[in-house]
Amino acid sequence: MVVSSALPAEAHEKRTVTGPNGVVWNMRVGSQVEPPYTGTINAAQMFMTQTVSVNGVNQTVPVLGLQKYLKVNITTGGQTLTLPLKTVSTDPTQYIASFIPTVAGTYNYTYFGNINGTHFLQSFSCANGKFECIADPTAIQFPAPTPTPYQLMNQLDSLNATVNAQAAQVASASSASNNTYGIAIGGVAVGVLGLVVAVFALSRRGAKN
Repeated sequence: MVVSSALPAEAHEKRTVTGPNGVVWNMRVGSQVEPPYTGTINAAQMFMTQTVSVNGVNQTVPVLGLQKYLKVNITTGGQTLTLPLKTVSTDPTQYIASFIPTVAGTYNYTYFGNINGTHFLQSFSCANGKFECIADPTAIQFPAPTPTPYQLMNQLDSLNATVNAQAAQVASASSASNNTYGIAIGGVAVGVLGLVVAVFALSRRGAKN
């Protein structure tokens, strides 16, 4: 029997950042679920630790309480979603901001805030190749691919635009037909009137003769 467990993704970008009072922190950022797909709940995931010396021995400890000071901007395609950070009870080094990506493409996670008077701003992008960008799940869907809500919305928008265009063409054609019909009726009326005038003139002439 094979037993699997959910482990933190290794496909994260790592960097050293400076915290309050010049303290050095170890930051690791990526998506909580890898590989990430549209239509599936995911999260901007951040691990933050600090190396301290205890009795001459270096130890890695979590940086606590950052959810009180920091937020994250999730950006893609010129749109931004700002979310608070939440702690993970099973891992004090971890902070997440859950969301459901609806569009495949490049995503940026920008952490910002003010920590006890120290300005904090760190931006991470999947475009750097350190963690995976959001992908369309169609290639792995089985037995039949299912469009995402965003794809369905686009299809409905396209269908609506087509229907509106066709409705405009029908209205234009109907208007042109009505105008032609009106012109035809006008011509007939003028013809009848001319015929009446001619008959009347001939009758008058006959009466005079």
